[in-house]
Amino acid sequence: MRAGRLVIEATPGQSGRIVSCPGGIRWGADLRLGGVQVPEADVGTAVRLSPCEPEGALALQSMARLAWAGHRDLFELFVWARDEQLLNALA
Repeated sequence: MRAGRLVIEATPGQSGRIVSCPGGIRWGADLRLGGVQVPEADVGTAVRLSPCEPEGALALQSMARLAWAGHRDLFELFVWARDEQLLNALA
């Protein structure tokens, strides 16, 4: 099976509603789910990059303000923020 990508332009809370069941996206095993927040000027570049490849992850790290990734079993969420004040606001 070939890996694919789903891009969502989200408003606050929209991503959570999309992946919640019932009525949301269904997924199988070994799903990689995550996202980044970048300046508007970098959105096109961020969409083209893959955070699962080292080169893409390195490029995203340089432009991202906020990043998150779900554990493969989706029981945990990992969050990274460039600004410690932003990270504290999310805690």
